[in-house]
Order: sequence, then C-alpha cells, then structure tokens
Amino acid sequence: PQRAPTVVDHIRTLMTLYTDTFAPQVNNRDIEGVYDLMIDRLIPLCVARHTHTGPEALCGRPTEWVNYISALNFDYELIVSLPQVSVIDGAAITVSGFDERIGGQTNAFGTDVFVYLQTPDGWRLATMNVVITDVEDINDRGEALSFNPSPTRLLDSTIEAFNQQDMQSLRQKFQPGAMVFDTTQIQENGGRFVSVLFQRAPDVFLRWFERGNNMQLTVDHVMVDIHDDYTATASTYYILTENGIVVETGQQLWTFIASQTAGWQVTALVFSPDRE
Repeated sequence: PQRAPTVVDHIRTLMTLYTDTFAPQVNNRDIEGVYDLMIDRLIPLCVARHTHTGPEALCGRPTEWVNYISALNFDYELIVSLPQVSVIDGAAITVSGFDERIGGQTNAFGTDVFVYLQTPDGWRLATMNVVITDVEDINDRGEALSFNPSPTRLLDSTIEAFNQQDMQSLRQKFQPGAMVFDTTQIQENGGRFVSVLFQRAPDVFLRWFERGNNMQLTVDHVMVDIHDDYTATASTYYILTENGIVVETGQQLWTFIASQTAGWQVTALVFSPDRE
C-alpha cells in the first residue's frame, strides 16, 4: 500500500510548488498556470509597500496583478528563495524572500507570505500577503513603524470580539476582502472555493451568532511572527464551545498586514478542526 504523505513530504512539496512552479509560471507569463495554483481567482491578495512615512497597504484580488504580469513587454524576472514552511492538518503557510529584476537588475525586493489549503487536487493558494520595497526609493528602508495593537494583541482582541459577538468590532479587525477558511469544508466540497461557505470575514461568523447560542472561542500555544516589518503570521490551538459544551477543537493559522491608515488587520483565518 502507498504510504500517506508525512509532514516532511508536504514541506518539500510546498517548497517546490513555490520555487519550481509559481516563480517559473510568473516568469513565463503562464497566466492560466498561475490561476490554476489558486483555490479560486477571488482569493485575497494584500500588498504592503515600504515608504518613508510607513506602509502603504492595498488589498484586493489577484486579477490586477496577473493582468500586469501578462502585459509586461520588458525583461522581467522573479527570483525567489526557498520558503520557510509551517504545516498543520490541511493548511500551510510559506514565507520567502524575492527579488524583482528588470533587465537583470534588481528593481524591487520583499517577502511573500502565502497561505495554502490542501485539496483533493493538491495544495492550492488561498491567500497572498506581500511586502515590497522599491530599490530606487531611498526613503523606503527607514525605521519600521510600530502599530498598536500589535498582531498578538489584535489576535487576542479578535477572540474577545468573537466571544462578545461584536460584529462592528470584528469588521474593524479584518481587512476588507479577508477570508475565513475551514479545512474540513474544503475537503467535503472537493476542494472548491464555495462562496456560501467562505464568506468575506468576519461576516461568516454571523451564521454562528444567529443561532442565538453562547459561542466561546479560546486559544492557547499562540505563536506570532512578524515578517519584513509589515506582515505577520500566527498559529494557535483552539477550543470552540457552544452553551458550555465543547463542539470543536483544532488548530488555526492567521495572517496579518499593516497599513498607515488601519494599523494591523487580519487578512486570513484558517480553522483546521481535529478529525474524530
């Protein structure tokens, strides 16, 4: 019998998916290939650009970036490094540095933080966070700004808002277009990105709150890492109770982006429930 893939196998797969598939597809202007790596064309893409006054962050969908890549008529090359990979059941985060080169010269550099979900068709991109610095702008690499709350405090306050069912507060903590994913639902729906299941965060929580029950989410073993000043990742274990009864346990992955106007905000939250 064929053995099940190990965590090491998944890490190797995700490393090569980024270095040997994603980057070559960008360099070859293989637009359909780039889209095929995504769980859906509507996944969040958030870019934070270093400037002398702080990060300028813009979140949207990958369509504009893909159209930009496809229309390039000069010698453009994306050079990437081997990513660091964190894997939980059904989901993963990769963190890697990159250079954008034009005519063989570095034009910009930065960090990619990608969330992947495991589907029946393999690993697929679910969220893209990018921090970028333009080489020609001498003001870009000033001292990084700090924002309050920090990603750690933002995670804590998001849990607090969830437990209070405070939708107004939750909406302020998530970037517009951010998504909430459930790895179990991904598997049950054949890996498809289903808008009914994966609504714009945090509106997806409304389905839970409308049941009128006391939902409480607690997390522990929280690990938060900041990458290239203005994007961050977190992993946690969680327990979800309903009217005091444990209904779900598992692990979470979080991604964050920082901007001058909003500070730190959540760009993606992945629930990976424990399997019975």
